[in-house]
Amino acid sequence: MQTNFLHYAIGGIAFLFIDNAANKIINSTRCYDYKPNGTNIAIGFTFLSRDSWGVLYNRSTKRLLLKYAFQFVDKIYLYIGATNLRLQKAITIIGEVKVKEIDIDNNGQTQPHYKYVINKKAWQ
Repeated sequence: MQTNFLHYAIGGIAFLFIDNAANKIINSTRCYDYKPNGTNIAIGFTFLSRDSWGVLYNRSTKRLLLKYAFQFVDKIYLYIGATNLRLQKAITIIGEVKVKEIDIDNNGQTQPHYKYVINKKAWQ
């Protein structure tokens, strides 16, 4: 199982969360930027349906993904847009800590982001 996770994480693996009762997509997110030494990975490119905002879906899906990823790595990083105050607040609730301010190039436009990290020990 670890080999498959790491293989997909190197190329980026996406997770899709579906509300079976409503038969609709709630959330998608993915793992990427896996480091070959096996100690860390990033989670991001998350999309949450607008009608699911504030209903704990994002927190629940992030916790599920963190639990899964921590079977294989010691640190997980998230990159969050500087203007995404909702997600910044939500992510600190589950233990993420802001470690760096960075600029990310998005099709020729520089956008400020914050890099957050959570360690396996802090998660447990």
